Amino acid sequence: PSAINDQWPELALELQLSSEGTLDQYQAQLQAHVDGNDFQPVDLDLVLQGSTDHVRVDSAKITAAEGAVDISGEVDWAESLRWQAQLAVDRIDPSIYEGMVAARISGMIAADGEITSERIGYRVQVQDLDGIFSGPELAIKGDLQLEGTEEGLSLGAARLHSNGGTLLL
Repeated sequence: PSAINDQWPELALELQLSSEGTLDQYQAQLQAHVDGNDFQPVDLDLVLQGSTDHVRVDSAKITAAEGAVDISGEVDWAESLRWQAQLAVDRIDPSIYEGMVAARISGMIAADGEITSERIGYRVQVQDLDGIFSGPELAIKGDLQLEGTEEGLSLGAARLHSNGGTLLL
């Protein structure tokens, strides 16, 4: 990428892709390793399958330093655009990227939604959020539920605990 735009960081990419099938029924596996000057190495392992009207991510794992994100989900566009996904975040540290604060963040995120000619609807739910931030030391725990339509966004429920205090919405 730095050969295209000198503002992009230097990257080293190792990529292995295998697939089989047709557009009517396909499967693919992808393994990637990305290394750069501005961040620690990142690995991706992805397994998916699909057809002309949907794609399902059976498993995707992104690892960086000591943290990992596990992802699964599906997008279907046969009759309307529908999606659902789950992310399990385990000890992600944003400081692996230059300029970000050191932390350890874990939690579960679920999202689903649908777009039809009549409506837009989506939900995002964060469960078991657990984060520890350094300098000054801050620990948070919480849950959050958001729902949205074409008319706007609503906060279903929120609970946040931080250094002895609790915020409930």
